[in-house]
Amino acid sequence: MPKLWTQSLALRWRPELRFYEKHIEILQTFEQEGFLRAFRVRESSIDARLFDSRDALSVRQDGLDLHLRHPDSDLERALRAVEISLSTVSPSQPRHRSASFQFLAPVELEFEDAVRHAYGGALGSLRTGNIDVSDWAFLVDLSAEDGTTGQIEFGMVRAEEVPGRLSAAIGRIARESESAPPPYAGEPEEFAPVSLFADLWISRPEGAGDAGTLLEEVPSFWQTVRDEAGSLVSTLENALFGDDRREEVAQ
Repeated sequence: MPKLWTQSLALRWRPELRFYEKHIEILQTFEQEGFLRAFRVRESSIDARLFDSRDALSVRQDGLDLHLRHPDSDLERALRAVEISLSTVSPSQPRHRSASFQFLAPVELEFEDAVRHAYGGALGSLRTGNIDVSDWAFLVDLSAEDGTTGQIEFGMVRAEEVPGRLSAAIGRIARESESAPPPYAGEPEEFAPVSLFADLWISRPEGAGDAGTLLEEVPSFWQTVRDEAGSLVSTLENALFGDDRREEVAQ
């Protein structure tokens, strides 16, 4: 099964003057709750490292970005930090919300074999004469009837590529985040030698609502899109490496 490694949440609203009056209060509440590891105050934003040095929250007059950079990140406390920020700024006109997720699924094949095996499942044979496919990655647009849009980028990776991917230093997928996620601090030894990597981003426009509506809906939005993302990546993994695909390759 694919494993979720990093998660990010972005919320956007009409700029709120209240941010400039209350931004220090947000940090003070984080400190009281025992969340704050480090912080930085700038003219138009506050940046906080939460719980673990790999988790970060940036709040501005027009939105916030939350980055969780490890599978064991504390989701409940992260959502509490978002709740504190929203309650303090109290944005009156939310605009849209988005979330991104990065998954890894170990593959028990040598890298070159995994590349051939999986791209055949996605596109069939592209070999022409002496030309063969030695590596690949797909970038696919996503959409739904409710106005949801997004993208997924997936491909085969070696262990040494993974930290760069998880740090968003490598890849072509669009990002809603206005703050850079913390670098992934792990080492290649943490990961399988070869994996299917999937980077997925989903955005939804806001309907009519205010800060209270946003506070109420963010946890369910987060859970729903995370479940949808996991289901999509599981389907992708099965299409590329499932039993049916193994039998096809064997023939």
